[in-house]
Amino acid sequence: MQEEKVYNFLIILIILAIAFVLLLIFFPSADYYTELYFENPTDLPYIIELNTEYTFSFSIHNLEQETLIYDYEVILIIDNNENILNLSEIPLNNGEKVTITESFAINGSFETAKILVKTNNKEIYFWVVEE
Repeated sequence: MQEEKVYNFLIILIILAIAFVLLLIFFPSADYYTELYFENPTDLPYIIELNTEYTFSFSIHNLEQETLIYDYEVILIIDNNENILNLSEIPLNNGEKVTITESFAINGSFETAKILVKTNNKEIYFWVVEE
């Protein structure tokens, strides 16, 4: 009698486990999102010289389960003054990733500046200071 209860419990447990796995297979997670990040973030410029061009790269990875057009801006902000370095758009299919390389140079003296990348309600940035 005790063995029969154990077997019934194990059978129910196995059926529940199989049902759970089938749910995961046929109803995938609804995690739809976009990744926006700097490539090689440890190599981003920090202390910069005036009148010298610097480059950095960022990536956009579409995981939204549909094709989207990404409008993106790259902005240099010094003392609350915004200078648009690039304003563009790029279509990405689901699962597609693009890496974009940008460059900038600062000609006038400053204390700190912010390089801001914005796309589809997401933003990333880094700070630079004058040498």
